[in-house]
Amino acid sequence: MTKLSQLILEKIKREDRQPISRWRFVLKNTAIWILGGFLLLLAAILVGTQLGNFIEAEWPIAPRWPGGRIGFLREIVSWVWLAGILIGVVGAVVLFRFTRRGYRHSAIFLVITLTTTSAAVGSLLLPTPVPKFVRQIHQQYLPPRIVVEQFHNPQEGRLLGHVMDIAQDTVYLEAVDQHLWELWVFSDQIVSQDGFV
Repeated sequence: MTKLSQLILEKIKREDRQPISRWRFVLKNTAIWILGGFLLLLAAILVGTQLGNFIEAEWPIAPRWPGGRIGFLREIVSWVWLAGILIGVVGAVVLFRFTRRGYRHSAIFLVITLTTTSAAVGSLLLPTPVPKFVRQIHQQYLPPRIVVEQFHNPQEGRLLGHVMDIAQDTVYLEAVDQHLWELWVFSDQIVSQDGFV
């Protein structure tokens, strides 16, 4: 008998541990795997959502954003998503440590493995509608991260929104405040603009 086996037997006798039935063991193990898989999937979805946010960000305006590129980066990083990723990975690590295979590996190994897995699955989710759906939920039910007035100020010639259409020398833009703008462009510079609802 090995030293480890002897220590385990002594602990069982000392704490008066009783064996559990097979169905309870199977049920517990199944519940751990399902919950751990759910947390890992949650982390993967949030990773894909954050990556999508990085890819779709309007990086050309970053140098002119209040606080420069660092300020812009702070605005596009969602602390809610980062917290969700952290909770998902840490929760999965803790749960997998209770499985028959998970306890054999160190916590650091599980953290690296599960983080890499969530990042890989999150990257595969990028072409799917899942990241966009999560962003829509975030925008609908959580307060916005970006303080619009910091950059969107038409009186000072700053517009924040997305281009709806481009027709010859005219750009049609929908601003973040739901106003539509018609921008006239001459010599690659906007010289006249007209806002309307």
